[in-house]
Amino acid sequence: NTGCNNMRGTFTSTDSSISISEQIISTKMACPGYNEDGFLKSLPKANHYRFENGMMILMLDATEVSRWSRQPVKATIKTARTKTAAQSERA
Repeated sequence: NTGCNNMRGTFTSTDSSISISEQIISTKMACPGYNEDGFLKSLPKANHYRFENGMMILMLDATEVSRWSRQPVKATIKTARTKTAAQSERA
């Protein structure tokens, strides 16, 4: 998931090495406050990664490409509307 969008692609990973395909598809909803384009562009550049203090660090050899942290998900509560017996009788 990339902010509010879903994404799909292929990757291979062994130990701290990673190879991410440039063929990444994602939904295109607006995600305010999130650099989704930067995230997607940095993925295929990386050939190594590491986690440090809750951050995922993508690297090209020994050079840091980008740092990313997981953002809290805002809960959405959906309620179902039900009819009372009296409302059903009137319908």
